[in-house]
Amino acid sequence: MKPQVQVFEEDESLIVKIQGELTLRFGDDIRRILAELPIYQKNVELVLERPEGLDLCAIQMIWAFKKSCQSSNINFHMEANLEDTERQLIENTGFSSLFI
Repeated sequence: MKPQVQVFEEDESLIVKIQGELTLRFGDDIRRILAELPIYQKNVELVLERPEGLDLCAIQMIWAFKKSCQSSNINFHMEANLEDTERQLIENTGFSSLFI
């Protein structure tokens, strides 16, 4: 399923919920979703809800988004309910700090 996003503003936070297939197949959609977020809050919380797949392409885009937030002094936090294979991919590729 093509990635879908829901965006909520709460106090000084932007909560972004993404679900669907987060893979190279939809890389352009993922990049567009992240690039078009109205980020002007002090906090951004990215929630991956039941992703149907997650690959290194999506992980790298999320990593770049996190770094962009941090360079703008925006606090970034990510939560995800992932399968063991997806968690292992994140660990094996050195992106575990996405969840810190």
